[in-house]
Amino acid sequence: MGLVNDSDISITYYNGDITTGDLLTPLPANAGNRPDNVVVIRVRRNWIWIVRSLMSASPSVLEGTSADRMESLGAGQNPPPRI
Repeated sequence: MGLVNDSDISITYYNGDITTGDLLTPLPANAGNRPDNVVVIRVRRNWIWIVRSLMSASPSVLEGTSADRMESLGAGQNPPPRI
């Protein structure tokens, strides 16, 4: 629908292993798409309103964030590559 651009979306992975994981340091993108890791998806969009006279001259920032733990795969299955 054209409401957000690819540059408005960020995907970050964190090690979800509670014994060795560091939830403060992101994993490299090529190591993140693994079972039990935590994935954080953030959408951040600057909106410039059509009726500026009713609002401030600076754009408003709308942001949404979601996080979840990646599910484990069945025996012998590999996760798809992250492009």
